[in-house]
Amino acid sequence: MTLAYVAGSYRISAPDLGAVLELPPDSDPNVSLRTLADRVGASPVQYVQRVQRAVAERRLNDSLDRENSRSGWLGALEERILTALLVYGYPVLGLTLLLGAAGLPLPDGIAAAVAGSLAAQGRMNWLWAGIIVAVASVLGDLEGYGLGRLLGREVLERYGGWLGFTPARNARVQRLFELWGSLTVFITRTFVSYLSSVASLFAGMSRYGVMRFVAVATAGRLVWSVAYLAWATASEAIGKPQPDS
Repeated sequence: MTLAYVAGSYRISAPDLGAVLELPPDSDPNVSLRTLADRVGASPVQYVQRVQRAVAERRLNDSLDRENSRSGWLGALEERILTALLVYGYPVLGLTLLLGAAGLPLPDGIAAAVAGSLAAQGRMNWLWAGIIVAVASVLGDLEGYGLGRLLGREVLERYGGWLGFTPARNARVQRLFELWGSLTVFITRTFVSYLSSVASLFAGMSRYGVMRFVAVATAGRLVWSVAYLAWATASEAIGKPQPDS
């Protein structure tokens, strides 16, 4: 995992992150966190926690300029989840993907990308990480479908905001279903994955066929999982220092 990768994941600039970490201004943003840890005599886990604190500090400073106070606790929650993922591994990965796919505001995409980076570092098995990401995501999709079927339209329209089921997103997903039918389930797992939980709730609420939903959602989640893990693994590999020839 490189400095540039972490900065990109959290939408802050690499120089700003380097400044918080007290790195020289001309530091290479593609240097790996392991290399930086070695330079200061810290373990990789200790340095990752230091980076997490630096990111949290930077985000806290940025949040002072925002009017939306809700983003503060969401950001803090995200930091805690990703730190736990780096320390505890597979269980946190699975739980984050399961609940995030169901609609809770958790960093499921970033968690999948971090898993790819950890796999590239040899700290996770790529196959097991991929299985956990895909299976947990599909189970979360099915959980969202079940909630939609159980709660129904009236309850979701009144209280669904907790799961991201806002009127605007509901209307957009409804239009997608009208245009693409079952392909909408695949599209919202891949190209517009931020609508995946809303599509699951809508599918359940609309009594969409459960077996068809599971089949299409599984196909979409396989593509989504491989894309995130492969991208993060490739980014990590590019950022690693190459041995002298």
